[in-house]
Amino acid sequence: MSSAHLPQVLEWRNSDAVKQNMLNQNAITLQEHLQWFDRACQLDSEYHFIIAFNNQEIGAANLKLLGNNCAEAGLYLCDEKVKGSAYAFLPSLMLLEFAFNTLGVEKIKAVVLPHNQAAIRFNQNQGYEITKSTTELIQMQVAADNFEQRKRKLYRFFDR
Repeated sequence: MSSAHLPQVLEWRNSDAVKQNMLNQNAITLQEHLQWFDRACQLDSEYHFIIAFNNQEIGAANLKLLGNNCAEAGLYLCDEKVKGSAYAFLPSLMLLEFAFNTLGVEKIKAVVLPHNQAAIRFNQNQGYEITKSTTELIQMQVAADNFEQRKRKLYRFFDR
């Protein structure tokens, strides 16, 4: 992600479809967005990506290193055609492979709101397991070996 992507990312982040599934559901101001980006650019522990499909930018993904060989992943897609297809798995699979294979992370966490059942199922299909569930948050985690087992099945779909 570069500064050239910031207007689009802010528009996506403030859209109702994305905002309703974020921990902070308030609209983000331009000033807050710029401050976030400036801070993120200074951290070696965060990776932010733009997701493109057929040369069209369709979403964003991030990975935050937490220490103890652990990271937290996040992703949102803003193209309904891709969101509802098997291709929605590709950015997440690539993000997890980057974390496990390039960065040497051993486990990846995700936080999902309980009403976002699609994201919970999406994560479970990649090997995530629920580690904590409250009325406010679902915490999930995937270890490298669970992901390896699941990714083979998911990639087979694209080999057809």
